[in-house]
Amino acid sequence: MTTTPQYDRIIETIPTGLEKRVMDVLQYAFEASPGINVTRQDMIQNVFGVFVEKSKLSNNREDRQIREAIENLQRAGYPIISSSGKPGYRLAINNADMEAYIAELESRRSQLEEKIRALRTTRPNYFYVQPVIATQPALI
Repeated sequence: MTTTPQYDRIIETIPTGLEKRVMDVLQYAFEASPGINVTRQDMIQNVFGVFVEKSKLSNNREDRQIREAIENLQRAGYPIISSSGKPGYRLAINNADMEAYIAELESRRSQLEEKIRALRTTRPNYFYVQPVIATQPALI
């Protein structure tokens, strides 16, 4: 995947032990209320000790680092799930919970494959051409 220099710096500065801290927060939430998601804001608050407004999450360094840690943990086989219908992350309660998450991921993959297929077949036919704006010559 191609990345930007800013993204590379965010990844390079991930604090040591971040994945463990993320798992600790998810485990604590699971023990307190199984099935309840930890929002991105709450995760930042619990892991880094800072509050970030919801409107500023998309450009937040700590949020990006936490999401990277969660992706790494998922790749390592930890049952961390999320849903497009509910904000945040949680540990899967059971196999059915995990299967529902996998089905959602597969659906997204299928939609991406359809989009890629459509773009590959239509690309040569549809290129944006800057319209020529005709101007009327000035009258003398």
